Amino acid sequence: MQKVNKVKRFITMTAMAAMLSITGLGVAQKNAQAANITDEAWSFSLDVNSNVFRHVQGRNKTDPSKIYIYWSATYGGNLSQIQVYACGASTKAGTPQNASRSNPKNNPIYGFMYGAGKYSLTNYVYELGMPYARPGMKSVKGSGTAQGLWSPDSAGIYKQIP
Repeated sequence: MQKVNKVKRFITMTAMAAMLSITGLGVAQKNAQAANITDEAWSFSLDVNSNVFRHVQGRNKTDPSKIYIYWSATYGGNLSQIQVYACGASTKAGTPQNASRSNPKNNPIYGFMYGAGKYSLTNYVYELGMPYARPGMKSVKGSGTAQGLWSPDSAGIYKQIP
């Protein structure tokens, strides 16, 4: 009789472990799909003589991945290099806060995009508890209008900045 109870207990525990394992996998898959990776257009007229950073409208940052920026084209000038840094904000249009370091009180870490291409921007928006990502950009070489796509979360790995 005791041997039968031990076997039943073993079978019950094994079944429970299997169910918990399957449930855990379901949660992991759901989180992986929750990333905000939909591309959204951006376009800025940038002047090499301006020290002002232009920021995209904030979008929800849902995981600790890099920010994806695709600089697809430049027109109306000779713009060839953009300085960029990671910012976060409390609202979509909120004041951009430095999120290029794990301690936002430190000076920002700036990176550079050298011409059109796909870039992965290091950031700490999610880790700092800021709900929105708002990367900032300014020209450091040339003037003109740059445009492209971006997403606050990234499913890929591209040219890393900084």
